[in-house]
Amino acid sequence: MDVSEVPVLDLRTLLCHDAVGELRNIGPIVEIRSGPDAETTEPVAVRELEALRHLPLITMMVEPDPSLPKSSLHESMDLLVPAELRGQVIARVMENPQAAMVLARLLRATEFLPVLNAIELESFAYATLQSGSEFSRWLSTRAVRQQAPPSRAPLAVTDAGANVTLTLNRPESANALNAVLRAELVSSLSALALTDSAIELAGRGPHFCAGGDLREFGLAENPAMAHMTRMRQNLPAAMARVSTRLTARVHGSCVGAGMEMASFAGRVVAAPGTTWRLPEVSMGLLPGCGGTVSIPRRIGRQRTLLLALADLKIGVHTALSWGLIDAVDG
Repeated sequence: MDVSEVPVLDLRTLLCHDAVGELRNIGPIVEIRSGPDAETTEPVAVRELEALRHLPLITMMVEPDPSLPKSSLHESMDLLVPAELRGQVIARVMENPQAAMVLARLLRATEFLPVLNAIELESFAYATLQSGSEFSRWLSTRAVRQQAPPSRAPLAVTDAGANVTLTLNRPESANALNAVLRAELVSSLSALALTDSAIELAGRGPHFCAGGDLREFGLAENPAMAHMTRMRQNLPAAMARVSTRLTARVHGSCVGAGMEMASFAGRVVAAPGTTWRLPEVSMGLLPGCGGTVSIPRRIGRQRTLLLALADLKIGVHTALSWGLIDAVDG
């Protein structure tokens, strides 16, 4: 299926396909028709909007004119896509349909869950994709690279009593999150949860954090064990517990896990020129460091899914207008 073959249906036709078991013939993504000749001429029943949340595919509408109010149908979509990004989003979904659909359904499921429950559900979904063909395909394209022995502690802690700064300290790897750094962050944040200190999270070098360390991807013994490891060293949960006292200061590249961690902070301050990306779907995965929880609670599930499926790189102006950050430093 290419971009031109994506079905464009009105809501009731789509739900009729679902009722008679014909969604298998539609594909991973469907565009819902809008406009004066479609479903917006009649009120959409609550039961129909609720049915959308259970469809085993991604629902999309082209973003309405910003001068017009969004309808309840617009708000119920998985995706509201700017017209110029429609083809790009569809192409990305076709490349990794399993990862795209699991992410869309996860965002629906966790939208109103308590944070800690949503984090655990994310880990289950991530484990599912770790055993999938799309992730295996991505792994097969990766050259095996050896990790250099650490030359310094991967996390620098500056404790001034009332204020504690945690600095990601792997600048030679753009502060990519590896197992050792993750463990040290969990240990420090868990200890700080027992204090009243204000906490800052920063990164040393040109970039805040370039995401998970790709050299460790695919090393888990099996997906079930990987899930158990994430729950025993639950970095997203540790960040969530101190979020009201946490300020993240980001700069340079803020990619994947870097973006996910920072978004847990009660306050996020960005340096001019900072950029953000969520590339995990292109790897056959989904954000796995709490990002399906932290990011939607800042910018909503539709924009979160758009970032991930279009593999957008956004700058400070967009990040500030969306609420991904709270201020630009300087």
